[in-house]
Amino acid sequence: MDYRQALEQGFRDAPFVAHLGIELEALGPGWCEAGLAPGEFVVTAEYKINLLRGARGERLHCRAEVLKPGQTLVVVEASVHAVRGEERELVARLNATMAVVKPRAQTSGSSGAPAG
Repeated sequence: MDYRQALEQGFRDAPFVAHLGIELEALGPGWCEAGLAPGEFVVTAEYKINLLRGARGERLHCRAEVLKPGQTLVVVEASVHAVRGEERELVARLNATMAVVKPRAQTSGSSGAPAG
């Protein structure tokens, strides 16, 4: 299976991706772009990143996973490895809480200023 088929299948088979409304938009060797369905966006509620060592290698490999999907909050973690030949060295670790937000409907005639 080539990278294109593998990535497309990954997007199809990952329930959390569908749950969040994330859609694969474009891809190429070593990269991909994804977007959210209309009316939703993701913002970072909290994150912590540990930069463990300098990233020295032929390439970087990042793997992110959803630890706890939710209706409005999603907890994720990611690990970044520097790859040199057959060796992989952990160089960074991220834990984050992401908020899935839907824009509020604006009422006509409302300026958005607080009443008072």
